[in-house]
Amino acid sequence: MKIIDKRQFPRAQVTFPVDCVAGNLKFHSQAANLGGGGVFVHSPQRLLPDAEIVIQFRPAKHLPVVKVKGKVRFQLPGLGFGVEFQGLSEITRQALLRLIHHRTIGHRNNLRVPLVTQVSFGDGQALALVKDISIGGMFIETRHPPPSGSPIQLRFNLDPDSPVVVAVAHVSYVVKAAGMGVQFVEIQPEDQRRIQAYIDQFFKPDASA
Repeated sequence: MKIIDKRQFPRAQVTFPVDCVAGNLKFHSQAANLGGGGVFVHSPQRLLPDAEIVIQFRPAKHLPVVKVKGKVRFQLPGLGFGVEFQGLSEITRQALLRLIHHRTIGHRNNLRVPLVTQVSFGDGQALALVKDISIGGMFIETRHPPPSGSPIQLRFNLDPDSPVVVAVAHVSYVVKAAGMGVQFVEIQPEDQRRIQAYIDQFFKPDASA
């Protein structure tokens, strides 16, 4: 069974000022959502799709100011617009991904739950630890991840007594010195149901309450 996930990088809710320049238009606004590939800017300004823009922001006090070109990819009337970064340096992208990874631990919107287990990937010789899992993917702690975009085969257990889950995935993003986020692209329906059941148990009401 194939799973389609359109988002390449993780995202986090943020609140920091953004300076925008789109043609002759200059304005100040605020970021509402940040990813490794772009940012959502909360603004009443209306910009055309694919409009070129230059944005400048400081994502956190301990990080330097980021100035990057981008393109407007969508507009939400009354709310703002989404910008895709163009030409963002890999050093800056890694800094953003580390920030997002830190902020989103335990706060994912797609029902990502803790999972501590070993996972084998690649040729089956590489072993790593899973940090968490969702119905669409997982974060794997490893200091030697394949490059972003690489296809990999995963083998892991949800618990010691359960059958091995086998999934084809691709590396969505890499956080240096931390690990990699992977997205499942092919997985058996039964394994998908078992992952969902594993996730659901974290959200069941406490029977003793």
